Amino acid sequence: MTYADAHFQQYTDWAGKVKDGPYTDAELLEWAIITAHTGFTQSVEGFLATRGVVSLTELAEALAQAAVINPRNKAAYIIRLRGMIADGQVLPEPDYQDYRRHVKLPGLGFCKLSFGACLADPFGATIICLDVHMGREYRPDLPIARIWSNLALYESVESEVLDEANAIGMPPFPYQWAVWDYTRLVHRHISPTNHSFLWRGGPTTHQLPLFSALR
Repeated sequence: MTYADAHFQQYTDWAGKVKDGPYTDAELLEWAIITAHTGFTQSVEGFLATRGVVSLTELAEALAQAAVINPRNKAAYIIRLRGMIADGQVLPEPDYQDYRRHVKLPGLGFCKLSFGACLADPFGATIICLDVHMGREYRPDLPIARIWSNLALYESVESEVLDEANAIGMPPFPYQWAVWDYTRLVHRHISPTNHSFLWRGGPTTHQLPLFSALR
């Protein structure tokens, strides 16, 4: 909370850049699918390589070339998602918790559906992406798979994150982003990851200029 509060403006600025970015809500959900069990760099390369690609085979090949885990399954999920959207499937929208309880999108469990919703609505989303790093921070005593498979447990952990964000007056997604960066540095010594590929105008060289401020 101390780190997030100290970097409040930085993370809310980044969330604003995501909100004003060049990708549609549907495309952001596709990146959420791609990120599952896949390293950040590989997921970004896979996402960028599949923009404008429409066939299952070409999607799978592009994801495989980027070293994305389960490329053919994820390509199939993306094709199915695109079809559902074309048929009028409503994308995540408020009430986000209620949507997550009742709607299943291909390749998107509780965690990644929440991530997609946060990317699409960075200031309005009221759900949190509890990935491995967030799970380690808030429930180090529990396997993350248990949290992912139990919505009541997921919402219980999520409520802690939402309470902390509310306590410092920060929107949930920027707060989670700050905690995610901080947790990865503490546990894995990984500096904040550059997400500027999501911003209008494309990637920039640096994202957080002073990594030492995290320590």
